[in-house]
Amino acid sequence: MRKVKRSDGFELANKSNKVLLVETKNRVSDLMVLFNICEQDEIAPGHEGAQLGVNFKKVNEDYKFSGIETIP
Repeated sequence: MRKVKRSDGFELANKSNKVLLVETKNRVSDLMVLFNICEQDEIAPGHEGAQLGVNFKKVNEDYKFSGIETIP
């Protein structure tokens, strides 16, 4: 977990002012929390932006961490 907390994506997610909760219902996760880590055109003109996704799987009545990804 220390490597995740020290990653560039996680650092940017901590500063994000846009957070989305998305029900996913797939084998990897039931819920994804999306943090905007880069706005459209922020890096270069025409760049679509980026998000950090943290996945959770529902186990009984609790949500358990199941993965982390960046989009795109």
